Amino acid sequence: GDPDQAVAVEISNYEIGEENIDRLAKAFGARFVLSHIFSNVRGLVTQESWKHRYVAVMTLSQCAETVDEESHVDEIVSLLVSLFGDGHARVRFAALHAVGQTSTDHAPYMQKAHHDLIVPAL
Repeated sequence: GDPDQAVAVEISNYEIGEENIDRLAKAFGARFVLSHIFSNVRGLVTQESWKHRYVAVMTLSQCAETVDEESHVDEIVSLLVSLFGDGHARVRFAALHAVGQTSTDHAPYMQKAHHDLIVPAL
């Protein structure tokens, strides 16, 4: 093919959404964005469809690094741990993944403050 031609890259809606959640949180700040995200996530985790619950968890995971307040970290962890026993394997995986991401982003606070909640739930 022609080297000057642009290479078509397939990007999924998931990847676009994930990247833009991160960009919004960084651009507007965690305090502003997280209030809206928490409100929507609370509604999504109660949905019957595993896809809604999965999106809610992955959204929290994506925003974890922008969280500044420990009370927000506490709220995220509480919600994630509650989903360790979800009926769908992908939601459980997402919750575990998000706890790992949040643990990395908020070390050593996560380990000190939440080990007694997370470890027994595993």
